[in-house]
Amino acid sequence: MNNIFSFIIISYNRAQDTIDAVKNVLSLENVVGWQKEIIILNNASTTDYSIFESYLNQLSVEEKPLVNYINHDKNLGVAGGRNLCIQKATGKYLLFMDDDAEITNHDVMQKVLNLYDKYESENLAIIGFLGKNPFTGKTETPLKILI
Repeated sequence: MNNIFSFIIISYNRAQDTIDAVKNVLSLENVVGWQKEIIILNNASTTDYSIFESYLNQLSVEEKPLVNYINHDKNLGVAGGRNLCIQKATGKYLLFMDDDAEITNHDVMQKVLNLYDKYESENLAIIGFLGKNPFTGKTETPLKILI
């Protein structure tokens, strides 16, 4: 059984935000028996990403194998970028996040696994998350749970 949880981040012209997103994922609570994987796609950014690449080089010996950085020379758009990342991901579950997103529930992996266990007999396929708009402070629902 594949017990890998893949976090997929597509980045475009936001190197520092991408560093913050990777730090955020690395800080999330682990689940016994599960491993994190972070797939980052630089979607042909037109700004310098050397700060991000330096950050990756400074990751610890334990963290480096968790991160797969793809520096693409052509902008694939959101759908094309996600499709490429899906091909590279090895996880049983995929969590897509923007490069400027922050996951505030540090036990998100366990919560997602609990939902899949709870609705397994109903063929749960997608889980959407509430998002907080940083400008208004309002909680918004981008998706609903689909079963």
